[in-house]
Amino acid sequence: MSGSLLGNDTDLAFAALAGPSVEAFDKEPPVDTARHITFVDVLRCRVTWRLVAELFAAACERDLPEGAARRRPRCHMRQIAMYLSHVVLSVPYQTIATAFGRDRTTVMHACSVVEDRRDDAGYDRFVEQCERCVTAVFAPLGHDNAEL
Repeated sequence: MSGSLLGNDTDLAFAALAGPSVEAFDKEPPVDTARHITFVDVLRCRVTWRLVAELFAAACERDLPEGAARRRPRCHMRQIAMYLSHVVLSVPYQTIATAFGRDRTTVMHACSVVEDRRDDAGYDRFVEQCERCVTAVFAPLGHDNAEL
């Protein structure tokens, strides 16, 4: 990613995408998890985070409102990526928490915050654009209805 509009903030988000190594997922998940945390779901969450960071960088100067989304870009990118991972990809909160190195309740809070902020038209347009991109990337081959 060359020429990022966010500079260091986006670089930090991408560095966080690296997260734990593949070997970390060879271990058994805790017994109390309702669903097995898979490497594929964690990877899908991280790809979603990267997509949001790229879209955020592209939209930063033109589409986003001047409010909170511009003041704390890393936090908002992460919250939107968590929200999309849950809403669009149907990944459980615990798996998303593992992918982002956060607690399950933090993921729940992020989803709530994004949903509340969607009342702002500019923010909603941005989240809708992110939803379309995530859906396009993860649509099963041969089952998407995109008109090319």
